[in-house]
Amino acid sequence: MPTFFNHPRDKGYVKSFDGSKIYWESHGAELSSKKTPILFCYGLACSKFQWRNLAEFFAEDHNLIFFDYRGHHRSEFVPHPDKLNLNHISRDALAVLEELSVKETHIFAHSMGCNIALELAFNFPERVKSLILVAGSAENPFRSILGLTFLDKVMPMLLGTFPKNKQQFFAFWNWLLKNRMMLRLVVLAAGFNRKAVDSQDVETYLDSVANVSPQAFFELLYDMSMGNSQSLLRRIQTPALVISGANDQVTPANVQQRLAEGLPNAEFFSIPLGSHNVQLEFADYLSRKIKEFWSQRLPKPTINKVREKKSQRN
Repeated sequence: MPTFFNHPRDKGYVKSFDGSKIYWESHGAELSSKKTPILFCYGLACSKFQWRNLAEFFAEDHNLIFFDYRGHHRSEFVPHPDKLNLNHISRDALAVLEELSVKETHIFAHSMGCNIALELAFNFPERVKSLILVAGSAENPFRSILGLTFLDKVMPMLLGTFPKNKQQFFAFWNWLLKNRMMLRLVVLAAGFNRKAVDSQDVETYLDSVANVSPQAFFELLYDMSMGNSQSLLRRIQTPALVISGANDQVTPANVQQRLAEGLPNAEFFSIPLGSHNVQLEFADYLSRKIKEFWSQRLPKPTINKVREKKSQRN
């Protein structure tokens, strides 16, 4: 699949706060460009390719920064369970920003990436200019996934047994990956609008799942099931746009609306035909809504700031 991801502007590894090696790469405009850079946070067991369509609409004006989570793809796998959580990944993201000397960034986040973005905005508000939260939830994701109402009590308890039953969980994981056709059908039914997405995007997602550490997957899924992000919302003042696919079966629109209502400075926007991967399906439309949101909600540079920037350039 042709993609500008084949030719990053820059790439490398950074040692995070605990010494873990985190892979990053940048695309698009130069980092020194006038526009604020954008940090992308993908979902659990996903990859940068979930952003490929939307990223292209911002590449001309913005530097685009992508990084792999610990236990995902090119970043180091950290076997200790205490180091596999959302807060640690948000600190990995901070390490990437510091490596690139980025003082302020927009954050585009999808699914679990929204929880990481919320952690960043809560702990380092001066670093985050805006939050674009796609298909995200601050609560236990099993509360209403696939329209089922009992999983929110069952799944946290089940995932809590992972440390004592790793071999059984790993066996299930391997069985799932071997049955790719069945997995593809589940993913298509729950996560994509097959009429609005390229079939290769589904295959890329399945490849991404296969490249993720199962321990990282289950540990992070357990952390998400605790719903800890909810306690952060009221204290996050960052302008946020919550984007939902109205047909999202993984994170239903009403869950995302509650996320927007919990944030003091947020707007909610839903796309009627969108699924859990609405950023892949309707990237053109989303890009226009995001730029409109920025123009309406972000403060305009003051005269003094404009003069200061001009003097710095001179």
